[in-house]
Amino acid sequence: MCCVDRKSDDVFRRIFGRVDTKDILARFLSLVLEVEILPEELMLLDAITPPKCTEPKPLVLNILAWRSAAHEKLHIELQCVSKENARWRAMYYLTQAIVDDACDENFYLALPKVISILLADSLLFEENDPKEYHEVFHVRSAESNALLTDALAIHVLELARLLEWKLDGDTEALAMWGMYLNNVDGDALEIIAEREPMIRRAIAIEKGGVLNEGF
Repeated sequence: MCCVDRKSDDVFRRIFGRVDTKDILARFLSLVLEVEILPEELMLLDAITPPKCTEPKPLVLNILAWRSAAHEKLHIELQCVSKENARWRAMYYLTQAIVDDACDENFYLALPKVISILLADSLLFEENDPKEYHEVFHVRSAESNALLTDALAIHVLELARLLEWKLDGDTEALAMWGMYLNNVDGDALEIIAEREPMIRRAIAIEKGGVLNEGF
């Protein structure tokens, strides 16, 4: 068993949420979004939203980043909660990311694209093919499937589904990242680190220094 819990907030933020690890974040985002993202394109944002009048406490996100070249706000959240809680939290975090940019009467003219990436530690879509661990949701018509806007997207990666996978020569890079976050260790960890060098860097980061130091 892995001695470091990569699903804990401290470890997860240490790996993906610091200025000196933006290369790791960029690689992971590139695989999820299937587009090349460079570390210098990303700016980490404050992941703590002050409480509104109806909120009992601040909203604390795992990772929030800005990609200026694409005018995108990127939110990554790892949820170790029940299926229903994970779904509602994904919607809540996505809408909050939009509301935070509503600063004046013309805000809608300059709203960024908001992409939320939910890493779920539970099975959200039990009816899916066991090999389908990555779902992408947009705002579409229920009748014609017409896309209303590409400004909103939710990517869901079911980490729990990857627990059933066996590592082989055809395992894709994104699935290997999911296995890494599932705390794989031993020979399997060495294999995915060899195939995906940025995972080896993440392993070095997770083992170094004090995990609760400032980000």
